[in-house]
Amino acid sequence: MLADKPGPQVERVGRTSAVEGPGETLALRGAWERNIPECVACHGPSGVGVGDAFPPLAGQSAQYLASQLTAWRQGTRKNDPNDLMGHIARSLTDDEVKAVSAYFAGLTDQGAAR
Repeated sequence: MLADKPGPQVERVGRTSAVEGPGETLALRGAWERNIPECVACHGPSGVGVGDAFPPLAGQSAQYLASQLTAWRQGTRKNDPNDLMGHIARSLTDDEVKAVSAYFAGLTDQGAAR
């Protein structure tokens, strides 16, 4: 019978499970109890970027992303006239900086998991 035969092998294109890990949680949901919005609210769906004001995060190296967040935390990066990113970066723990940087580094520039 046809129903007894295995189905075709198809590539997984997405998931419907809950958010996984602290980096993905910050990226997709933020930490509103600490006034930290989700990254994708400004940087676009899956961190693909929105114009010049909100550059893409997806596919950037974790080291680069962490260094930029650290620069905002230390006040050495100042290209945000409203200090939105400065506030967010200063509100993140060291572990959260690493986690959210690793999350976006694990995405392609189209925002899909590698």
